[in-house]
Amino acid sequence: MSDNMSAAIVIPAMFICIAWIVWIVANSRRRSRIAEIQRDIHAKLFEKFGSSQELIEYLKTDAGSKFLDSAALEHTRPFGRVLGSIQAGLILFLLGIAMLIVRFTMPYESFSAIERAQTAHGFLAVSLLLLALGLGFLASAAASYKLSKNWGLFERELGSKR
Repeated sequence: MSDNMSAAIVIPAMFICIAWIVWIVANSRRRSRIAEIQRDIHAKLFEKFGSSQELIEYLKTDAGSKFLDSAALEHTRPFGRVLGSIQAGLILFLLGIAMLIVRFTMPYESFSAIERAQTAHGFLAVSLLLLALGLGFLASAAASYKLSKNWGLFERELGSKR
């Protein structure tokens, strides 16, 4: 593969990796802050009750049950997870198709036969990888949807929003 072609693949890949790492760190910090705020709110609410009997009576009410539900560390949001997988799958799949189109429509006049073959194989490998990842995300979304529906997670999420 020519130096220009490898730079055209490696540099965007580096930026994508750096952006992904920044997104993971930012998302982790956001979730940590939310958990800290919830912990503080729950601690203040517990301090308000004079005895454990008052707390038990509060937890038996609708507001108390919602309070217990919000105290869970990880909320299951099946709609969000399924939609996120569908979005990632479609983006990767369409990017793979775009790479295949580039592979077949790229002008190779200035390349030698070896550079032409290496470039075509490079684009084919990257596009097949993106297509496989996209299909994997879409299959994951389909499996998540089916399992969430069978386990009643959608009804539970809709019931908690009402």
